[in-house]
Amino acid sequence: MWDIVAHQFATNQFLSGGFVIATFGAALALFRKLPAELWWRLQGQLVVSVDILGTDPVFDWVRVWLSRHTYTQRSRLLTASARARGDGDGPSGHAQQLIFTPAPGSHFLRYRGSLVWIRRVRKGVESSLTIWRESFTILILGRDPLVARSLIEEARECFLSDVDDRTLVFRSVWDRWTQANRIIPRVLDSVILADDAAMSTLAADLQWFFDAEPWYQARGIPYRRGYLFEGVPGSGKSSAILSLAGHCRRNIYMLSLSGRGISDQRLQDLLFQVPYTGIVVLEDIDAAFNGRQAADPDDESLTFSGLLNAIDGIGAPEGRVIFMTTNHIDRIDPALIRPGRIDVRLTFGTATTSQVKRLFQRFHPDATNSDADAFAASVSTTVTMADVQGLLLQRPTTS
Repeated sequence: MWDIVAHQFATNQFLSGGFVIATFGAALALFRKLPAELWWRLQGQLVVSVDILGTDPVFDWVRVWLSRHTYTQRSRLLTASARARGDGDGPSGHAQQLIFTPAPGSHFLRYRGSLVWIRRVRKGVESSLTIWRESFTILILGRDPLVARSLIEEARECFLSDVDDRTLVFRSVWDRWTQANRIIPRVLDSVILADDAAMSTLAADLQWFFDAEPWYQARGIPYRRGYLFEGVPGSGKSSAILSLAGHCRRNIYMLSLSGRGISDQRLQDLLFQVPYTGIVVLEDIDAAFNGRQAADPDDESLTFSGLLNAIDGIGAPEGRVIFMTTNHIDRIDPALIRPGRIDVRLTFGTATTSQVKRLFQRFHPDATNSDADAFAASVSTTVTMADVQGLLLQRPTTS
């Protein structure tokens, strides 16, 4: 057999030439892949790599850490961005801190004696929208992963050094969350409801849930809790949520289901990104669906079944608190607010005489009961607490 093959190669020029070309091509392909293969093997043995997505809070930790690093002070390729602080009197109750960070590209610096290579990547999500997706890749020369962990921990401490006890409010931007505001927490008794004990009862229930994970696990119940606040606009639904979040030291993630570009998959992705300690607020859920039908017939990217699956489907994350608000409870399909999806319901109505009186006394603590009764009697029973507050902001003090 070997003699036959050797004879064919010796006498058949096409066969021998094809063999040479195939061998040369295989060798060329091998040599082309060899450097990349060697690099990946060397990287696995000599480099610690950390990938950080722009949708993760760690991205902001590293961004702030880099803004304070000496490398950034000397760099000529920078990205300028504003970061909300909680200690100013600027718009929305916060000042804007200008920070500079290394621009997209590759950057080399040193951290505790180790060489660090940071790649910052920025890509457009869609050409029609000015929305960008960013990420960091941190490569540290060495075999000790504790150096990378130490860097991330230092970045976290650097980020938290500017954070006080204010409530962070996030809103969705395409497929990620972005910080919209930092709000001074409101004390519970600053939200005046018809039931004077309602806020303290809600706060106790919410805190019980945060501590009750073993209780849920022991009974095989999905560890989730839902709250529904229904009532007329201006009756205090949003104020109550802000106060409860501040009382429990939780951040808020607000999402409008009627927003542009919300689909079943994007809703699930956004909810999965909410930290374990976050509170999700689905605003005006009646604006997205009328029953089970989309409120806008021309925009059916978000389906009713997709919403239900995102809230408590098999793949829905646990440990999550969801607040839903609505101005029109009659437009909501009962399946969305059944027990198990909604555990606590509270109705917010127009201002009662007792609410008006208590709000007046909070604005004017030195006023007499007669003054409070007179003001309450002068206010119509069809107005909301927001209307009453507007009146009090225009009324001169009596003290």
